[in-house]
Amino acid sequence: MSKKIILVVEDDADISNLLRFSLENTGFSVFESPSAEAAMQILTEQQTDLVIIDWMLPGMDGLSLTRTLRNRADTEKIPIIMLT
Repeated sequence: MSKKIILVVEDDADISNLLRFSLENTGFSVFESPSAEAAMQILTEQQTDLVIIDWMLPGMDGLSLTRTLRNRADTEKIPIIMLT
């Protein structure tokens, strides 16, 4: 069985590292992105099972990223967890 892939979109490196560490230790593969724009690029290149999005991001905020993902056919069904 292959590992589930989670994308963490978080601009605070300490929080991102903590999430990655915790998720990898429970058996997930993790990609990290410091911005919504970088996350969109990752999502075009990597199939993802879950996206964890920080509400406050530089540039496009987490809520706008969520709306964008919901409006795209290739990402509309990916589960999202928002961090606040």
